[in-house]
Amino acid sequence: MAITVQTNDGLSTANSYVSVTDFDAHTMARGIAITGNPEQLLLSAMDVLESKQYKSEPLNGTQSTLFPRMGVAIPRAIKQAQLMLAVAADSQNLLSATTDQVTKREKVDSIEVEYFANDAANSSPLLTLVSELLAPYLSGIGIGVNFRVTRG
Repeated sequence: MAITVQTNDGLSTANSYVSVTDFDAHTMARGIAITGNPEQLLLSAMDVLESKQYKSEPLNGTQSTLFPRMGVAIPRAIKQAQLMLAVAADSQNLLSATTDQVTKREKVDSIEVEYFANDAANSSPLLTLVSELLAPYLSGIGIGVNFRVTRG
């Protein structure tokens, strides 16, 4: 499948925020050797990006991607996240349904086991960085929020 890059006008046929040329330049500048098909890697990255819930509404009802949004063009951070996810997709399945848990603490007497949270963002520094890039644009649904409460 050919890559069609989304514009800030909200194309109905787009399937990527970056081009194969952008991806090639990104990996070459960083000395990253890619073994997979760049188009497939970019599409895998888009699957992850398009699975999120973002703030605001899409620019129009006919666009094929979640960005651009009302009042927000396609942010550089979203494009950067796609590039990073595509690199990660070359060596791992981004959409794997793994439930492996890493033990944080074990207690032998009365058998007590505590696991670290099973969070895809914790699986690699790269994916943690991607999560940080996306954070300002995410809707906050299902995300805890802290705020100050004062009693009068």
